[in-house]
Amino acid sequence: MPALLADSTSAWLRELLATAHVGTWDWLIASDKVEWSADVDHFFGMATGTFAGTYQAYLDLIHEEDRPRIVQNVGALLSGAQDEYALEHRIIWPDGSVHWLSCTARCTRDDKGNAVRLGGTVIDVTSRRNAESALRDSEQVFRSAMHHSPIGMAIVAPDGRFLDVNPVFCSIVGTSRNEIIAGRFQDITHPDDLAADVALMNETLAARRDSYQMDKRYLRPSGSQVWVQLNVSLVRNPDGSPRYFVSQIQDVSERRAAEHALRGSEALLRQLADNLREVVWLRDLDLDRMLYVSSTYAHVFGAEPQRLLENPRAWLDAVHEDDRAWVARAVEAAEKTDGFDEYFRVRVGSGLRWVRARIFPIRDVDGRVYRVAGVAEDITEHRRTEEQTRHAQKMEAIGQFAGGVAHDFNNMLAVILAHTELASLDETLPASMKESLREITEVSRRAATLTRQLLQFSRKDVLRPRAVDMNDVVRTFATMLRRLLREDVTLTLSLSDGPLPVLADPSLLDQVLMNLALNARDAMPSGGSITIETRHVDVHETGEVTPGEYACLCVKDTGVGIGPDALSRLFEPFFTTKPPGKGTGLGLATVFGIVKQHGGTVTVDTKEGRGSTFCVYLPAANELSPPEAGEREGTHRAVSGGNETILVVEDDAAVRAATELTLKRHGYRVLTAADGESAYRTWDVRRADIKLIITDLVMPGRLNGRQLVEKILRAAPGTRFVLTSGYSQEFFGQDLVLTDAANFVSKPVPMAKLLDVVRRALDAQ
Repeated sequence: MPALLADSTSAWLRELLATAHVGTWDWLIASDKVEWSADVDHFFGMATGTFAGTYQAYLDLIHEEDRPRIVQNVGALLSGAQDEYALEHRIIWPDGSVHWLSCTARCTRDDKGNAVRLGGTVIDVTSRRNAESALRDSEQVFRSAMHHSPIGMAIVAPDGRFLDVNPVFCSIVGTSRNEIIAGRFQDITHPDDLAADVALMNETLAARRDSYQMDKRYLRPSGSQVWVQLNVSLVRNPDGSPRYFVSQIQDVSERRAAEHALRGSEALLRQLADNLREVVWLRDLDLDRMLYVSSTYAHVFGAEPQRLLENPRAWLDAVHEDDRAWVARAVEAAEKTDGFDEYFRVRVGSGLRWVRARIFPIRDVDGRVYRVAGVAEDITEHRRTEEQTRHAQKMEAIGQFAGGVAHDFNNMLAVILAHTELASLDETLPASMKESLREITEVSRRAATLTRQLLQFSRKDVLRPRAVDMNDVVRTFATMLRRLLREDVTLTLSLSDGPLPVLADPSLLDQVLMNLALNARDAMPSGGSITIETRHVDVHETGEVTPGEYACLCVKDTGVGIGPDALSRLFEPFFTTKPPGKGTGLGLATVFGIVKQHGGTVTVDTKEGRGSTFCVYLPAANELSPPEAGEREGTHRAVSGGNETILVVEDDAAVRAATELTLKRHGYRVLTAADGESAYRTWDVRRADIKLIITDLVMPGRLNGRQLVEKILRAAPGTRFVLTSGYSQEFFGQDLVLTDAANFVSKPVPMAKLLDVVRRALDAQ
């Protein structure tokens, strides 16, 4: 029974070993008989049953380089030098291929210690040995490539020890290979970078990541440090356990220095941009996001820069709805082409601003636009100044035209008045005819008033400024104005405390008040209120009004207001918002001219349905002028003629003829000339007879009226003149030389005034 159990156990053990592909052998030394397991043939590449099974047959299959080692180990077992061995060796299969076997052997001895039996196992380990060989070859290739790599490389054990490094790495850290291999990476890593490096390494060992990358600093023996970019991968054993780290190291010191310099430059540029009045931005088209927006964006576009950083198109929300579509199209096109430089409006709160935006495309090395930079500035004040300049230039041009028209029209009126006044002297005319002549004379004088308003608008009328109290002017005017207002219109005065000295012509100031007040009345057909305010104003900032000290006069009404279209033309001559026949269109034009002539400014604040406020700013005076003496009694006298010889110089034939006729009717002898040159020749011949010269100042030719006067006065200083013009005396400024021998009268000159001036000039000789 025990023998049967032993046989059963032995059979089970052999079956188990066969399943594990483990061969067994048993060598009885005395009989030199070797018993092999049934499947031993496949270990030697032979068909089943073909292996001889002897010790010698086994030795014959062993690779000749490995055979001595086997013989030596077997001999040691037999001699008692050792009891067992385990080794691997090669065998040559019949087909010539080389295979690897892993063999174990153990010796059984008798009581005397003699070897009686050897037994052991064989396992085919060819696949493993081939894999190990391939791995060694691969590692050899890798190490060769590593040592010839243009970048630094290192093999590091899981505990941080350096296993191998290449020459480039040695150069980077500034020490020898042996010194590096003797230490760990922790020893040469900058303390500030070590924790991050170790943490990433531990995550990789724990299989939470396959590799990692970081910038870190190595410490050199010299005490300096070097910035590197580190790329680390973990190589694992076939069983998944960590084998070693492969590190790639690149010296990025120059890059880091450049990045540091770039960050410094960017910080400086950001600081500069944030302190500019303009908005500066940078947009990446590939990423479709804003890279930078200066803080000025909040002021110009009325929103925080963060909003634009979150949404690159948010700025369009602020663009005026009438401009938004074309601006969006233009910007989109500009981002692909040559840029953008346009003006548009933006809404900020309840206000409106003008913005100039410029976009500059930034191209890569291939010429592709991948970024755009932009600058936007608030040009509201600039646009307002431009508009004011254009308006001033337009009004100046209109003024020049109006002055020219007034001059020519005055010449025509001079002829009409002269002939009607002369005709009126005929006592034989019927009463109806005389009435008609009086009507013509009256209409002509009203026409002369219109031309005076045109001259005031063009600033070519006579200005006699003096320091007056604007409050006194307003109080006096208000008494008369109340008689002109309807019962449904109230008048309120709100005057500054104390006198308000202003340098102005009082009569023209009355005219300004009259025009503004009557316009205010007419703007309230259903009634309302007019308020006249005065105050002293010290203007510091440049705007509609030039900086300085002013006396300010404001006329407010609660009327219908003025629309934007009419507002832009408000001060043009003959422009009116009143119905036909209700206004000449010269009221506000006259106000504009008078105010500008005084060196002042007029402003308008109005809104349809909310009334209007006109404010006149006139230069303030330091003190009031003394009251002017009234006209002395006896200064007027009856018109009388004479028999002296008078030279009349006038380029307008009709005016010349009318003046000649008037003078001759009153007994004077008259010589005439159409220009300065012929006048001088006549005077030169008849100077002894000529007692007075009446000359127009504005005449064509090489010798105008002013030059004629100067030339004659040089030749005969005592000569008397009466100077005339359709312009005022101030038009000629300092170029007009006046002495006690010269008087000036503006056309048209009523007959009585002309005769009076002539007689006075003659009597003064």
